[in-house]
Amino acid sequence: ILGATMGNLAGSPPNFAFSTHHINRQWASGNPALGSRLYYCGLADPEDWTGATSGSVDIDPNDGDRNVGLYSLVDQLWLFKGPHIGSIHRITGDAPSNFARDVFVSGITPLSHNAIARVGNDLFFAHRAGITSLSISEKFGNMEHFFPSAKVRALWKSLNRNRTRFWHMKYDETQDLLLLACSSAGFTTNNWIIPYQPSTDRWGDPWNIPAASLGAFIDIHGEKRMMVGNYTGRVEYLDSLDRVDPGSTAYTFLARTPSLAFVADHPNFTERSEMKFHRIGVRHEPKGNWNLSGILKVDDQADQTFTLDMGLGSQGLGSFTLGTDVLGPASRVSAFATVSGRGRTAVVELSQAGASQDVELQELIVEVESCGSADDSVS
Repeated sequence: ILGATMGNLAGSPPNFAFSTHHINRQWASGNPALGSRLYYCGLADPEDWTGATSGSVDIDPNDGDRNVGLYSLVDQLWLFKGPHIGSIHRITGDAPSNFARDVFVSGITPLSHNAIARVGNDLFFAHRAGITSLSISEKFGNMEHFFPSAKVRALWKSLNRNRTRFWHMKYDETQDLLLLACSSAGFTTNNWIIPYQPSTDRWGDPWNIPAASLGAFIDIHGEKRMMVGNYTGRVEYLDSLDRVDPGSTAYTFLARTPSLAFVADHPNFTERSEMKFHRIGVRHEPKGNWNLSGILKVDDQADQTFTLDMGLGSQGLGSFTLGTDVLGPASRVSAFATVSGRGRTAVVELSQAGASQDVELQELIVEVESCGSADDSVS
C-alpha cells in the first residue's frame, strides 16, 4: 500500500471477486450473478468501467462452470473456469478490436484464484487432485500421476478438502519454494504451509504455521520477502533471522529421516542381520552453545531420546587457553551421543526449539555394528 490512506475504487466498477492487471487494464471477474463474465476497464484507467474502451465478455456461459481465476503471464491473460468440468482459456491482444480467446485445455482447473502462482514462465495451481501447472496440463491434462504432487499423494489426501476455497499459494523465488497454505484434517483454519521446490521436484514436510494468506513484498534492501497473514490480525515475515513468532515464542527446527535400512549398504550385513546401535552424531556449523534434541526409533521399539551439544566444542586459532581449550576448526564440528538397541531399521528425528537459536546440520552419522561380529562396525 503506497501512501497513508486507502479507499474504495472510484467510478462504477462491477461486482467481482478477483482481479488482475494486464496490459494497461484492470480485469475482473467472479460476479455471483454472472459467473462467466469477464470485465475490463478503460485503457490505463481502473476507475472507468463504462467508457468506450471498457467492456466485458462472457466466457462459454453455458458450460455449467463459472470463472474461478485470472492471471497475467507473458503478455497473455489466463482465465480459469470451474469447479465442475474445468477449463483454461488464453486471451491475447492489447485492445478490444483484437482481443481473442482460445481454449488452452479442458477438464482441469485450480481450486480458486488464490491457488495460482507464477513460477518462471509457467503457472502452477492447486487442483482438487493435487498440484500441477499449465505446461503439465497441456501435455497430460488431468492425469494425476503426472502431477508433481503424485509423490505426496497420501499427504494430499489427508488435507481438509472442505476448506479448499480458503487455500493460498505463492512462489518464493528467492528460496525457489512454492508454498501452499492449507488445512490438515480436522482443522478449520489454514494451519499448514506445504513447501515444494520446482527446480528439484522435491517436497518438504508441512510447516506448522497458521496462514490465512500468503504475500510478498520488496524490503528496504531490495530483497523480495514472503509474508504470512495470520488469524490474529498480524502480518509476519517468513525466513526471518529472529527465529521467533510474535510474543517471542520460538518455533521448532525439525529434521526427520526416512526409515534407514543398513543391510543393503555394507557387505557384512545380510537381509537377516540385526544391528547394534552405538552412537548418533552430526557434523554441523556451530551457531551457539545450545543443545539439539534427538529421538531414535529402532523397528517398532519404544522411542529412545538423546541430546547433542551444538556448541563449538573446540577453540580456533586466536584467543584460547593452553592446557584447557581443545584447538579445532570453527566449522564442521562433530557432536555425538551414546545410544543402544538392536534391530534392522531406524528413524532419526532431530529438533531444536530455543528462541533465536539456529541450527546448521551438514551430516548425520549413525554408528552400528553387526550383531554377529564386533569387528563389523560401520558408520
